[in-house]
Parts: sequence; C-alpha cells; structure tokens
Amino acid sequence: MDKVKEVDKAKEWVKDKENSNLNHIKIMKTGYNNTIIYLFLISLSILTLPSCNNTKSESKANSETIIKKEVVDSIGKIQFEQKCVACHGFENKTEEQMIAPPMYAVKRRYIKASADKDEFVKMMSFWVKNPQPENALMRDATKDLGVMPHLNYDEKSILEIVNYIYSTEISKPEWFDAHEQSHKKI
Repeated sequence: MDKVKEVDKAKEWVKDKENSNLNHIKIMKTGYNNTIIYLFLISLSILTLPSCNNTKSESKANSETIIKKEVVDSIGKIQFEQKCVACHGFENKTEEQMIAPPMYAVKRRYIKASADKDEFVKMMSFWVKNPQPENALMRDATKDLGVMPHLNYDEKSILEIVNYIYSTEISKPEWFDAHEQSHKKI
C-alpha cells in the first residue's frame, strides 16, 4: 500500500511539474517582450559586473589611502604639537608674548609662495633644515623675532610635520588682523 501512495505522489508531482512547465511556456509566449527585457537586463549586468569589481577594488584602495593619510596626519599632528607649538603656537598668548610667527601666518605665506602641495612641502622643509636670513620667506618676522634656530630633526619628521601643516586648517589668532594692519606697507 505504501508503494501505491509513493507512486501516486510521484505521479502528482510530475503532473504539477508539467502544469508548471505549461504555465511557464504560456507566460513566455505571452510575455515575449518581458523576456527580451529580462535577457537585456541580465546581459547588461554581466557586462557591468567587471566594473563593479573595479569599483570595489578602487573603493578599497581609496579607503586604504584615507586610512594611511589619517595615520600620517595624526603622526604629523603629534610631531607638530611636540616640536612646533612651543614657538609657533598662540593659544593663551598675546602678540607680544610670541617668540615666532603664529603657524597660521607661516602656512599662509608658504601657500602664497608655492604653486602646489609638493612645492609647499619642499620650500618649508628646506627652511626648517636651513634657517638662514637669506632663505627666509617671512623677512619682516625674521627682522622682528630673529631667525629660527637650526633644529636637528630627521627628514621623516620634517615631512610628517610639513604635510600635516599643509593638510590642516590652522586657526588664526584673534589679534592677527590688527597685527597685519599695523604692519602693512604703504
């Protein structure tokens, strides 16, 4: 008896499949336009699939670049705070208390003198390694405050600091506009 039930179930399953296939054929006949659209969309996705992989690779590369930049910037920031802020920082200092120009002014001057980031980095790095009056871009500051002392920093640290300075927005001291007005040349 169990065999008969199994055979009946199998016949029923085959019948359902035949009906399903017939319905599918009817749908395909009546939905010819839909099938063409469907095939077109499949073809399109197959053709664009390789570019999706490139996009993922490019996206991953971009993410890695951003992470590397953030790491370099944070190292540059630490170096900057340890090696530059003591003289070029202006927090809680009046103009009279400054022993070097504020970094805002330094960055602005080097941006103005350079065509791009590479030139900015090259020029500022050169100054840090060779602080001589004849190399100064900020001649008035060197007259008023003296020439920066030679600092025996390694090349890597200098590049990390200078890249950080270039890529970071440096705040302007509250007193800077008045200072600039008083030093304008007529």
